[in-house]
Amino acid sequence: MPSRTGTKGRGKLQIDRVLPGVGRFKLSSGVTNKRDFHRRNDMITRLSEEGKADVLMALKERKLSIDAVYAACQGTGTTSMAALTATANLWTTIDELLPSLGTSPETRKRYELSLSKLEDCGILPVTATVADLTKVKWDEVRPHFRGAADWNHLRRALGTFLTQHLGSVTHQLRGEIMGRIKGEKEASEPTTVTLDDFWSAVELLPEWARFPVICLALSGARMGEYIHSEAAHLDRKRLEWKVNGKTGWRIISVPDAALHVFEAAVPARYAPKPAPGQRNSSTKRYQRLAKAWMTAARELGLSCTLHDLRHLSAQLARAMGADETAIQHHLGHSSLAMTLRYLKRQGQVVGAGAAAKGLQLDKRASKLMRIDADAVTPAE
Repeated sequence: MPSRTGTKGRGKLQIDRVLPGVGRFKLSSGVTNKRDFHRRNDMITRLSEEGKADVLMALKERKLSIDAVYAACQGTGTTSMAALTATANLWTTIDELLPSLGTSPETRKRYELSLSKLEDCGILPVTATVADLTKVKWDEVRPHFRGAADWNHLRRALGTFLTQHLGSVTHQLRGEIMGRIKGEKEASEPTTVTLDDFWSAVELLPEWARFPVICLALSGARMGEYIHSEAAHLDRKRLEWKVNGKTGWRIISVPDAALHVFEAAVPARYAPKPAPGQRNSSTKRYQRLAKAWMTAARELGLSCTLHDLRHLSAQLARAMGADETAIQHHLGHSSLAMTLRYLKRQGQVVGAGAAAKGLQLDKRASKLMRIDADAVTPAE
């Protein structure tokens, strides 16, 4: 009589055998029903008789799940190691291997976050197999990830996962998948965008996306702060916008002449509000705006994300004479060191043409915002 897992002996039935070339094979069958248990136990016998020691060792070492192997044997009848690893359920396999990915807790947490964002974007269904990664249109996945570093984290996470699952960094399937995911060069300094670049990109945006993007540039708000903000958070009388970010709630001042921009942008009416606890990158508010901006930026040849507009906001505030502490509060940074990183290249961004009373922007700025040029002064 096979033993069961659980303190009261009511858990899943365990397979406990000694197999040639494998040694003691002790593994949960994944089922509680005796008839299902015997079917899986018979499968182990068949694999042993066929000399599939590699598959049995992969099961023993938790590199393959018994559910995935059983499903493959029932469906295609194949028991080759290559086929089983390729047809394993992607998300189940990731969940099983996550605790062993990475050399440190920080790396494992980073990998978990990246792979969760991949799952949340909805491009790969819950039934996806590992081999389905070869069918993904990665240019459609890219807008769900913020910048080059965020994207490269996903690429490293997938590479590490595939190496461990497939057993080799040179595995043909791994090479095919990784060859489709192009890494990006990470800037050693914060990404910068000039005012001319910004307004050129805004002109290319669909009309529904223009005020949200201008609002982000004026306020320096994070995307997460913006997409979760509602109309009640905007105080029209006090000209204040209350946002909830990484460092808690904070107040962003709203330029009087730009109030209608904030009124049009907050809340993000172009998509449904996020569900409670929903990851930012999986919300329609985030995805739709990010896709619109990235399309416009790429048409101009710009390497600039919506998050980079926080850099622009900080740099403009500095050009208008705001001190570092005021800009730190404006951006909601917990440390001044991060703010200084944002300001590092500010002189190259706005140039010497910034006037003492306001930035002299071209006419299209006024046309797009329907306010005079002085209204683009960042909130301090």
